[in-house]
Amino acid sequence: MIMKNTVKVTCCGLLSALSVAVMMLTNFPLFLYTVPVIASVFYIIPAIEFGTKWGLLCYVVTSVLCLLLPTEKEALIVFIGLLGYYPVLKMVIERIGKRLPEIAIKLGVFNVAIVASYAVIIKVLGVNPFELGNLSTHVAEAVFLGVGNVVFLMLDYALTKVIVLYFMKLRQPIRKILRLNSKY
Repeated sequence: MIMKNTVKVTCCGLLSALSVAVMMLTNFPLFLYTVPVIASVFYIIPAIEFGTKWGLLCYVVTSVLCLLLPTEKEALIVFIGLLGYYPVLKMVIERIGKRLPEIAIKLGVFNVAIVASYAVIIKVLGVNPFELGNLSTHVAEAVFLGVGNVVFLMLDYALTKVIVLYFMKLRQPIRKILRLNSKY
């Protein structure tokens, strides 16, 4: 059965609006990196139910709206550069079915994306988060990247648990609300 696009567009619009509302919390410094992760978790629903392009569409809509609204720019750059699309990309990468190549690809994506994001933050915003008093900038960058890789793997594991939770507890009620009949 081909689903009407109105259901897909409506669902993606609502989830994007919810993500934008969550991203507005980045104005509180405590939520600088946690909020973008939470905002991106909503894209799991359209990615699973409608396909990855719909999950990515939600990400793009949220990114554009957040550029226009007063969100914290550092968090927004990290959201656009990595955290926003990662839950959808994770599902695509995990279709490989082999653990080591999946982890290698995920870490590769993370490292390229986070380095690029922080290059933009430094160049565009003029903020260098690696200037930490007496600590060498290169040492601070290396520590940040090392700790970042560990935290990223923890995020990946947590997203796996969220996806499992979605399939076990939330999928049937959401499919009922969206009036999706087929089971798979």
